[in-house]
Amino acid sequence: AWFRLLEPITGIHVFGFAILLGAVLLGTALGGALGGRLADRVRRPDLAMAWALALGSALVVLSVWTAGALPWFSLREGSSAAATAKGANQSWSAIREAGFDALRTARIVGAFLCIAPPLVAFAAAYPLAVRARSISASSAAGSVGSLYAWNTAGNVVGSLLGGFLLLPGIGGPRTLATLGGLGIAAASALVLLAPRPRSLVPAVVLALPLVLLAIP
Repeated sequence: AWFRLLEPITGIHVFGFAILLGAVLLGTALGGALGGRLADRVRRPDLAMAWALALGSALVVLSVWTAGALPWFSLREGSSAAATAKGANQSWSAIREAGFDALRTARIVGAFLCIAPPLVAFAAAYPLAVRARSISASSAAGSVGSLYAWNTAGNVVGSLLGGFLLLPGIGGPRTLATLGGLGIAAASALVLLAPRPRSLVPAVVLALPLVLLAIP
């Protein structure tokens, strides 16, 4: 869905694909490192995982707005750089190159801001889930294997549903908003189903964005 959403900005050529893939890998790497450190420090990794899932889902919804503002941001940066070069009495080719360089940099930064933050949160949830499922050190390997299998299966199902059903049916922005809402609902359910002690307040707070998503 992000690829479809950002196609008008990054393009569908190798340059655009490299930007989007780099953002995905960077967010996943940073999130895995952060989640690994958190998993060794938090008392309730199950609740921390729910909050990471909720944060990532909220950032998915926010990425729709970020992508919408990206063309304006890119053009502003390119125009500003060109104006600065023109004010310095540079040649026309230098002015054009400065504008294009700033425009390209803004596109790269904007794409990373759309994709990387949600993936940091989602990737951080994985080590927390492993910690929550691992009752002892001897069961850690089994927990990692089962979670990896379920995570991969979810990616496959999500890719097929997104590519063949959601994107053709409702488009990129609504697909991301729908998936974000489902993620927030799942996080609320995890908080409600977590072993005691727990509070209903976090689950209610997590469910509040669903009301906004329901508004047409």
